Amino acid sequence: MTAVVVPADLWDDGSTAVLGTWLFSDGEQVTEGAIIAEVMRDKASYEIAAPASGTLRTHVAEDDEIALGAAIGTIE
Repeated sequence: MTAVVVPADLWDDGSTAVLGTWLFSDGEQVTEGAIIAEVMRDKASYEIAAPASGTLRTHVAEDDEIALGAAIGTIE
């Protein structure tokens, strides 16, 4: 199992962001490197790539506030 983590160093001036969109649903197969989610803060966004191939398990809902460096899901 591999964690899907929001990089801790995305923005210099804060420690939280919002999970904007999951581009794949919980339980879907993903390929390593595929863009699977978008994290937003103010008017900036960042795409999260799958760190491995396998089944995506989402742990955070869209529009939830998340800490930078936090795991938002796993790849099984």
